[in-house]
Amino acid sequence: MIQRVQTIWLLLTALVIAIFFFIPDTAIVTAIVEINSSNYLLDIELGLILILAITAIFLYKKRPLQIKCCYGILLLLAFFYISLYLLVQYPGGNDVVWKLPVLIPLVTVIFVLLAIRAIQKDEKLVRSLDRLR
Repeated sequence: MIQRVQTIWLLLTALVIAIFFFIPDTAIVTAIVEINSSNYLLDIELGLILILAITAIFLYKKRPLQIKCCYGILLLLAFFYISLYLLVQYPGGNDVVWKLPVLIPLVTVIFVLLAIRAIQKDEKLVRSLDRLR
C-alpha cells in the first residue's frame, strides 16, 4: 500500500532534496574560486536523487526494486558529496569555508536508511505470511 511508513520517509527525502536544490551555491561553500555556475553536475545528481525518491514511493508493490532504488539514492548521495568536495577542493586550494546547509543532504541519508528498514520489515512480514499458506 502507498500509506506505508517508508512512503513517509521517502517523501521527506524528496522534500529535503527539493529544498536543497534551490539553495544557492554560495550558501553551501565559500571559497576563493567560487563554484562555476556552468557546472551542472551537482544539479544533475540532485535531480536524479529526487527522481529516484519519487519513483521509489510508487514502487510499493515491488519491494525488492524499492530497496534497490533506495540504495541507488544512497550511492548518488555519496557521489554528490565526492563531486562537491572535488569541485571545491581541487581548483580552490586551502581557503574553503563549508557552511551549515552542506549537511542538509545527510539528513536524507537517515531518511533513506529508515525507509530501507521499513521496506525490509514489510518484506519479512510478507514472506512469513507466504510460509503459513
